[in-house]
Parts: sequence; structure tokens; C-alpha cells
Amino acid sequence: MSNIKKKWAKTLLVIDLRPIQQFKNNGVNIAGVNWIKELIRQSKNDQPILLWTNHKQKIILPQKFTNKQNLTHRHTSHSNTKLLLLNFLNLGPTLDQILSIDEPYIYFCPDIRSIKLGPKAIKRCTYFHDVAFHKKSSELSLKSKIWFKLIQPRKIHQKSDQIFTNSKFSLQEIQKLYGPHKTKIQIIHPSLPKNLPLKSELKTPKNYYLFIGTTQKRKGLQSFYKELRPTDKLYILGPKDPMFKNPYLPNKPNIKFLKNVNNPTKHTYIKNAKALVYPSTYEGFGLPILEAIRLQTPIFTHQIKPFTELFPKQLNFLSNFPNIKVKPTKTNIFPLSKEVRKLRKHLYHLD
Repeated sequence: MSNIKKKWAKTLLVIDLRPIQQFKNNGVNIAGVNWIKELIRQSKNDQPILLWTNHKQKIILPQKFTNKQNLTHRHTSHSNTKLLLLNFLNLGPTLDQILSIDEPYIYFCPDIRSIKLGPKAIKRCTYFHDVAFHKKSSELSLKSKIWFKLIQPRKIHQKSDQIFTNSKFSLQEIQKLYGPHKTKIQIIHPSLPKNLPLKSELKTPKNYYLFIGTTQKRKGLQSFYKELRPTDKLYILGPKDPMFKNPYLPNKPNIKFLKNVNNPTKHTYIKNAKALVYPSTYEGFGLPILEAIRLQTPIFTHQIKPFTELFPKQLNFLSNFPNIKVKPTKTNIFPLSKEVRKLRKHLYHLD
């Protein structure tokens, strides 16, 4: 892959949808889905795109993923565990063989996943959201420790011709862990569409704080509980994550757990909240913060990077909780169309 041309605008782009094919309502999935939808919207009819999903049950993609003539969706039903093991052992099959690709292609994966590419691949592009799997490895479940061992993030870093990440902080963390990459790591911020759908008929409680995310230790809920007064209501929106050890969660009348709801319901809870509390101690980005900014809901975080890097003058700090001094004003940050234009440029090496 070293002797490669710089203009590939009409080369087949293969997008590995495995990380987001379940369309879960978490930051990685939301960011990935938004990028791919916008990338498809910006693509031209002479720019072929192949969307790959792999699962034992057939996955039907939403119409927005398949409504252009330059798109092809190919679903395979291989065992993901078997593919993972074969790749770990450096055995076949290659992606060329899996998808019967007989022309040069660019490969893009919106999160780290292992797959052996074949000779038709001229460029491998990978998005690293963060390196929490390394920095917070003690919080991983045994299953996820084995999984990360098998997908070999270091090898993916070495094999990738282009790496993307979400902030300067994440870029620095990747470089600390793996050293400089052979090409410049590009920052593509997670983004949101212009209009966030709301569920207008939903009646939410009054005067509540909202947390969005999994209950793993690094999200900081354990320490934040101590800040809550008996009269403060906290709603926690998000599932327990089987990838991580989930700490004990208190059974208190002022703390309510909501199931992982759809986007309109989530946006409505954000919009009507007294404030979003995001006490995480380690993040690459923090998509719920961006959602709250868009909906002009006050936000409490720790005074740490990347939050202070990405969202200056938009945050309240937990050291001052519950005093709200700042309400988001500049809501249209990291426009989706602009971020995806950068993504396309570096995928295709357009001038």
C-alpha cells in the first residue's frame, strides 16, 4: 500500500459498518451513523460505495443508507468470533474474498475492528475514538479484555494508512500509547444534524438533573452521588454495559434509571433537564455534551481535557455544583457537513 496515488475520488469505498450496524443509542454509534449518512449524501453518483454488515441475522439498513444509485449493501453471515480468531492467527479469509471484490478499494472503519485486507485494498482508514480500553483496562470485563486482546489495536494502528480521531486530547493519547503514526492523524469531530428530533407529547418531570451514558466506573457517577442533595432528582439514561464492570448503583428515591430510549425521547429529556451532569473522568469527546449544547441545556463536567479543549466557555464545573453560571449559546459547533467534507478529503486524498 506504499506506492499509492493521491487522487482516488472514483475508487470504490468499502465502509465496514460492523461497529454501528446495531444502531445503538450511544456516542460511538450516533457519531458513526451521522458521518456515514452525511458521507453518502455528499457522495456523487460516480463514487461507488459498498456498505458491509456481518451478522448471523440479516441486517436491513435504513433507506437513508441505500437511497442512492452509487450505493451497494452487502451482508454476510460469518461468525464474528471465527473471523476475529482467524484474523488474530493471521489466517484467511481476506475482505476481498469475503465480499468478492475484484477492483481496487479504500477501506474505512468508523471504530477499531480487525479484518484482514487483501491485495485489492489500496488504503486502510480507521477511526480511534479513544484509548480507554488501555487507560481504564482495570474496569473492563473479562470478556472485553479478551476481545481487545484479539482485535489487536496496536496492529490496527500500525496497519492503517490513515487514522482519524475526535480531539487533540485523543490524538495525544494515541501517540503516547503507540508513538507517532506514519501519516498525520486527522481530527474529525463527532457531529449532529441541524435539527434534533423531539418528542413533543412526552411529559418529563420538573427540576431534574440528567446523566447520559453507561454506568462504568470512569463515568464518575459514584463520586457524583455524594454531591446530590436529598431534594435533587437525578435521571440516568443509559444501559449497563457488558463490556465493563458496572459498579454498585444506589437504590435511592431521588435517583431514577431510564431504559435506553430513542433519540427524540432522549433529546426531550435533555432539553427539559435543569442541567446535564457528565462527571466522567476519561473521555475522547463526550457526545452528550454536544447534544446538550445544541439544545441549550446547562452542563456540569470536571475541568479536564478534552472538555475544556472542545467546549470552552460552554461548561459549568462540578466543583461549583449546583450553581449554574453558564448556559450554552454558540450551539452550531462542529457542523456535520463541514466535518464530513474533511473526512472525505482524507479518505480519498482529494486536493
